[in-house]
Parts: sequence; C-alpha cells; structure tokens
Amino acid sequence: MQQMHTWRPPPEGMMKLNCDGGFYAKNMTGSTSAVLRSSEGSFLGAVMRGIPSMSSALVAEAEACRDGLRLTLMRGGPEHVILESDSLQLVSLWKGRCKQRSEIATILRSINGAAHLCAKNASSCSPSPQWYSQPPSFLLATLQSDCIASE
Repeated sequence: MQQMHTWRPPPEGMMKLNCDGGFYAKNMTGSTSAVLRSSEGSFLGAVMRGIPSMSSALVAEAEACRDGLRLTLMRGGPEHVILESDSLQLVSLWKGRCKQRSEIATILRSINGAAHLCAKNASSCSPSPQWYSQPPSFLLATLQSDCIASE
C-alpha cells in the first residue's frame, strides 16, 4: 500500500474523496464524514453523520465511504474518483474484491485531516449536515492548509 505524507490533489479531470469513520466502543455509536475536492484542491462538498448504533470501526469506515460516494454522485462526479481512507483494513478489503474502475489508497490520519475533523464534529450535529458550495467555517483552515502543503 502506498502511503503519502501530504495531501495531494487528484490528477486533472478527477475528484478526490477523503473519508473517515469514527467508532466509540464505550457507547457503541459512530460517525462518518467525507470531503470532496477537485483537481485544483477546491472544495466541492462535505457530509457528516452521527450514527446512534455502530458495531465496529470497520463498519464506521465503510459507512463513511458509502456516504462519500453518494456525495460524489450527487455532485455529478466523474467516472474516476480517488477515494482515500486512513483504514488500511478497509482499503485492503476493497482492493481485493474485483476489477477497479476507481482508485482507493491508504493515507495517514494526519493527512486525512479534513475528513477526520468532520467525523469528530458529526456526532454533535443533528440532522446530518451537507455542504455543496461553501465549506463549514470549522473546516476552512484545514482545507487551506492542505492546498498550501500540496504546492
């Protein structure tokens, strides 16, 4: 598995989807988040969701990817999307299944900051918010930092 050390925008004509799931074993709850960006690093959308009943961290990560892929479809995403998750277990399962039309890669949690920040905030939001034009204010600094680091 390839690991990167800074967030990088996707190639021209593609979108990048960063997903993160949270699992809280103490009360068996979870959260999901996904952040979608263009090849220029521009914000295209974000979703986050608190889940009142969750069975494992892997399920939370998979739910986050599903939520993110739904967001990508709603935004008219291209055929090829790069999905990034900090869950090595999920990425390994995904890559072992079938012919790939899209790309999924493991990244460090510190690089998956935008999706991780949304996941941390998801459990305190009800109903589950979605953003399409402008990112939420708590996400601005992280998005800007990612773009500066990728230059």
